[in-house]
This record gives sequence, structure tokens and C-alpha cells, in this order.
Amino acid sequence: DSNNRTEGIFVIANVVTEQVLARKKTEKNEKYLRGILENGMDIIALIDAHGSITYISPALEKIMGYSAEEIIGTSAFSIIHPENRDASKMYFADLLQNPGISHLRENCYLHKNGSRVWTEGTLINLLDDENVHAVVANLREITERKLHEEKLINANRLYAFISGINQAIVHAKDENTLFKEVCRIAIEVGKFSMAWIGIADIEHKQISLVASDGIKPENIKLFANNNYNKNGPQDRAITKGAYYVCNNIENDLEPESWKPFASKNELHSCMIMPIRKSGICVGTLNLYSSKLNLFDDQEIRLLEEVAADISFALDVFEKEMRRNEAEKNLKHSKLRLKQAEAIAHVGSWELDLSTGISIWTEESCSIYGLSPTDTVHSFQSWLSFIHPDDIDRVIKISNEAQENLCSYAFQYRIIRKDGTIRHIFSETHFELNDQGNPVKLFGVVHDITEAKKAEETLAQSEANLRQIMDLIPQFIFIKSRDGRFIYVNKSFAAIYGYIPDQVINNAANEILPEQNEVQHYLIEDREVISSGKIKTIPEHVVTDNNGRTHIMSTIKVPFTVAGTNEKAVLGIGIEITEQKKAEEELTKIIDDLVQRNSELEQFSYMISHNLRAPVANILGIVDIMQTVGIDSGEEEKVTTYLDIASKNLDMVIKDINHILEVKNNISEKTEPVKFDHLLLDVKLGIACMLKDKEIRITGNFSGAEEIVTIKSYIYSIFHNLISNSIKYRQNGVQTIIEITSVKIKNKLLLKFKDNGLGFDLKKNGGEVFGLYKRFHYHVEGKGMGLFMVKTQVQSLGGKISLASEAGNGSEFTIEFEIDT
Repeated sequence: DSNNRTEGIFVIANVVTEQVLARKKTEKNEKYLRGILENGMDIIALIDAHGSITYISPALEKIMGYSAEEIIGTSAFSIIHPENRDASKMYFADLLQNPGISHLRENCYLHKNGSRVWTEGTLINLLDDENVHAVVANLREITERKLHEEKLINANRLYAFISGINQAIVHAKDENTLFKEVCRIAIEVGKFSMAWIGIADIEHKQISLVASDGIKPENIKLFANNNYNKNGPQDRAITKGAYYVCNNIENDLEPESWKPFASKNELHSCMIMPIRKSGICVGTLNLYSSKLNLFDDQEIRLLEEVAADISFALDVFEKEMRRNEAEKNLKHSKLRLKQAEAIAHVGSWELDLSTGISIWTEESCSIYGLSPTDTVHSFQSWLSFIHPDDIDRVIKISNEAQENLCSYAFQYRIIRKDGTIRHIFSETHFELNDQGNPVKLFGVVHDITEAKKAEETLAQSEANLRQIMDLIPQFIFIKSRDGRFIYVNKSFAAIYGYIPDQVINNAANEILPEQNEVQHYLIEDREVISSGKIKTIPEHVVTDNNGRTHIMSTIKVPFTVAGTNEKAVLGIGIEITEQKKAEEELTKIIDDLVQRNSELEQFSYMISHNLRAPVANILGIVDIMQTVGIDSGEEEKVTTYLDIASKNLDMVIKDINHILEVKNNISEKTEPVKFDHLLLDVKLGIACMLKDKEIRITGNFSGAEEIVTIKSYIYSIFHNLISNSIKYRQNGVQTIIEITSVKIKNKLLLKFKDNGLGFDLKKNGGEVFGLYKRFHYHVEGKGMGLFMVKTQVQSLGGKISLASEAGNGSEFTIEFEIDT
């Protein structure tokens, strides 16, 4: 009412029994369906239009190891194997365009532990169904079935591969063909990704590709002369004959350096197998696959059979090659024997003593002037060819041989049917049976007619040659290894006071007067005989029986003594004593001409340069006086200039006169000069230079005390060299000058050594002995001293040389030839 008081209850009731029963039935059905889904062995999944999983049944964890919490909300493609992922995405995209369509298909997934899981199932597009709104996947695991199928397919592949290899072995004619076929079959039938065969160079640890398939052209060079590591896969296969397998190249391959190549070329498994020839490992068969874990026990066992079959084929090829080679050699030998018989005119025959019939070769028939087909003869028919003058001797020899059953060789003549006479050499042997009785007689016949003629011609030629060699002036000899003279001509024997017959068959030490020469010649002779090479001795000395020496030029040649095969040496010598004297005289003349030319150049230099300056000055002053004139104030200055120029001109003229005196006074009388007296005279002459200076001059002339020469020249040489050493000494250091003499054979050497400033020979070596050449300007001088020394040394027939370094002193060496 209006006072808000409750006056009664109004109840509305609706009967819902059927609804409750229907709801309970639905819940029961859902619970029943969920029970089936939760406990079923198949995987049920709901996938939205974006490919994300919205529901997954618990069977996923049993089959693939993933929980529902790990998978729901992720992409359905994340657990599909990478090899199948792209194809699955394309299939799913196609399915989205065709609602309701279901396809039974196989797919490969990744187990949580990384292994493969194969499934078979359907996908139904129910995205348009208002109750589902998803793609429904119903998957059943078929991994075991797939593995069984794969094994079966793999086994069929391997058996087909082995069958192909065996067929290749049957049809291949050589190694290279077989190797190429093996690699081709490995790719086409064995379904490997890459195959190659390498032959090993064990000494250098290298393996070279000889056949391949599946390698990209740009990668072939990587397999040429490829070095392999000790104890590496290739080394173990080759040295130990053990195969190598890697089923996961990315993680396990040896060596590491090949992993980038394998990764780039999508290679995941490999196997290396040894290939043998005659039991020795000579190379490897290398197979690569894009599949992981391809090489299981069955695969390895069958591939080992393949390698063994290839090795067996190589042995067959080797045996076949040797057999062919043997057959070829046999045919070649028979042909060569036939050719040799024809070339050498040597035939053979065989006589059967039981029948009395002999068989002759073609060459035997040819020697006797018979047809090549007329090969069957008897003993009597053979006797019919023997020359009447020889037949009795031949029969006697044959009878004696048959009585003694011994081999025999003899010469005789035959008369051919055309009447020509030939000289024959025959050698015969008996063949005995087990009881020692003769059953066959065989031998050879040699036509020596031409050899007989050659012997006669040779004998005459040798007689003529000996006569010629006795007439020629050259010295000719033939000497054995032990030094015995086998032959000498008259010229050789005469130099030692003999005739040839007195020298031949005697030892060298019994003929040659100088035993040192004998030993030297024997060494040379043995060297020529041992080496088989010609030896030329351009120049050597021979002493005759009167003690006189002769200069000889000899050539020695390896020589075989006819009829004995004894190794010897043939020597041909020519005396060049007069020639050597003429050469020495010519050398002296040339040296003198060169020296004179050099001196002319020096004088030309002096005249063109040293005279020109003072003369030009005088002419210039006179020209000024005549054309311009001078006043009284300048007269004294001009006179002074004229005086200086005149003195310079006079000094140059004096230098020229001094040099000419050295040249012109060479006819001055020579006399013995003792070096110690000469040094004392020089010291007295430069006494003023020795005062108040630390200078030590020593002379050691024990090697040569004196020389026969022009005393004034040798004095000047000593004086100039010692003075120069004092002038160009080093400050603050005691000056030491050492002079020594020594004789070496027919030469006398004088050495002047100091510890002075020295010369830079690299810079100034060619100018040290030049005229007016100076290298130190802190001391007065004109640069004539060393020029005069060289001029005087050369005038005396000597030579001078210098060894020096800047700051390390100098050593002058003077060389004179003397009579010994």
C-alpha cells in the first residue's frame, strides 16, 4: 500500500526440467569427448587463421615431448622439421582458401630432444564454423613405419648402388673409366650429394683428385694436390686401411678447415674409405650426403663392400695390364729376336736325335742361301754345304762332341747353291734327358764373312795407322789403368830417349824420369777411365831424359783395347813451348803498348790542361799590355802576375822533364841493392821529417835481402812511399811504417804498410796513381808522388797495387819478376 507495507507474496514458476536434462547431457558429452581427446593416442590441435596453436591435446607431450603450455600460442610451424617447413606453410595457405577440405598427408616434426617424429593425419578448415572457428589437425605418429620405409628405401638404394658399381666393374676397361663411373653412380643411383676419388702421394702427404661428381666446377681446384694431416681421416684410411665416418659434419668433422666448405655446400654426413691395389692402400673413395646421420651400420657395411669391389677391380686391371704387357713383350721379343737374327746374320736350329731331322729358322735358311720356307733338313743335307777343304775337320769335331756330349764351337766355310763361299761360326749344345742320354742338339750359326773381310781390312788399316802415327810430330800414347804403356808412337818415345818397342808393355814409372809427374798422370788417367769422359789438359810440363822441360797441351780420351775390352786412356799431346814463349812475348808487347798509351794520355792531359793555364795567363797579360796599355802604377802588379804565370809554366815543364828522365834513363846500369842499406839511406835523407815526431819505421827483409835493379829508381820508390806515409799520418797516433820483402817462386814482393789516413778506394780507387791527383788537402803537395812511384815501378818491369780503407791505413804491394 501507500505506507510500504507488505501484504502478500507473488510467486512465478516455470517448469525447466527439459533444459536441465539437456544441459546435463551436453556436459556429459563434452566430458566424454574431452576424455577421448585427453587420453587419445592421436594429437588433436586447433590452429587459427594466423597459424598459431589455440589448443593442443596431451598426446603432443607423449609423442613430441612438448607440454601444452609450451606450445599454445606459438606458431604451428615452429615444431615442423626445417626440411618440411616451407612445404607445410604453402599447404596451410592453400587450405585457408578452401574451407572444409581435408587431406591425409605425412609430415615430419622435431621432437623436443632434436630427433625426427613422423606423423600422418588430416587438416580440416573449419574457420567458418561458428562453433569451431579453427583449422582442426588430427595427427597420428608413424615414425616407426617411416623409419622402416626409409631403411627399406635406403637398402634398395644401396643395393642398386652396389649393383651399378659391379656392372661398372664388369664393363670398365681401365682404372680411370671405373673411377669416373663409380662417382657418377654414387650421385645418380646412390643419391649422395658429392663423390670423389683421390690417389695418394704418401711421401709428401698429398692426395690428388682423379675422378669426381657433384663438385661444383669452381671448387675442383680445392681437391688438387691437397695436403692431409698426419693421423687425420685421409691418413688413417691410407696408412691403416680404416674407414672414417662423420654423421654430423657441423659438430664433429675432422679437420676443422673443411667445415666452412661443407656448410656452404649443405653437406652434413661423410664417409672416407681406403682403396687398395695389390693389398696396398693407394687412395680413398669419399662420399658426402646432405642428410644427417646417414651412415648407419648397414650403410657402412655395404659401402665397405663397394670399396672392396673397387679394390678387387684394380687388382684385376693390374693383372690384366701385366698379362697384356707380358704378351706384348713376348711378341716384341720374338719380333726383335727375328730382327736381331737378320741384322746380326745369326740363325738357330734344333736337331731331334731320334729322327735325325733338324728345323732351321728363317735366318739360318737365308745364311745358307735357301728359301725361308725350306726349314726341314737332315745332318747329311747340312754336310753337303760344307767346303771340301773343311769337311774332314768339321766331321771330326762333330764326332768328338758326340762321344764326349760336350758343347763345341768352330768356324768353317760353306758353298751356297749359287757358288758363293761364306764364312760360318757355329756353336752347338746337347740336351740330355733324365737318364743323361742326348735327345736333342741345338745351336746357332753366324755368317761372319763380312767380319772376316773387316778383320783383314782392319789389320791393314792398323798397320797403315801405326805408320802414320809414327810419322806425325804429335806425342801419342795408350796407357792402361795401372800405368802400363800399351802403345806409343816414335815422337813420344823419342822425347825420353827410346824407340817405341822399348816403351810398350813397360810401366810409366820405369820410363818417365820425374816420379811426381808419373803419379799426377796416373791420377788423371784413372779419372778419365772411370768417368768415361774426355779430359783436356791445356798446359802441363814434361821433363825429358836430359832434364829439359817442355810445355805440352794434351787431350786424354777413354779407350777400349781391341780384342780384350781392357779399359785404357788414349793421349795425344802437342808441344807448345815455343808458342807459350811467343804468347808471353806478345803479352809483354801488348802490356807495354797499353802502358805507353796510358802515358801518352797523361802527357796529353798535362799539355792540354797544366800548360794551358799558365800560357793562357801570360798571353792574356801580354795582350792587355799591347792593346790597352798599363800605367806606371799597375806595372808592378802586372810584372808580379807574369812572374807567377812564368814560374807555374816552368814548374810544369820541370815535371815533364822529370817524368821523361825516368823514361829515358831506364838503360841506366843495374846493380845489386840491399834493402836494409837502402832503407838506412832513405831515413838519412828524410831526417828532418823524423825530428820531433812519433814515427817508427821497421824493415824485415829476411824473405828477400836484395834485388838487382837501378838503384836510383828503387831509392826514389822507397823515398816517395815513406814520405807519403809520414805526410798523411793520423794526428795523435804514433805513425808506424812496416816494410817487408818475400820471394814466391820467380817473383819478389815488397810491401809498404802504414797506419795513416788511408784512401777511400770505392770512391777514388781508379785515380790513386794518377798525375796531379790529391785526396788530402791539409798538407802541401802536387799529386805527383804516387804517379812517379808507379812510373818507376813499371819502368823496372814491375807492378804496384794498393789495399786501403779511409782511416785504417794503406798497404802498397810491389811485384818484380826475378831470375830463380
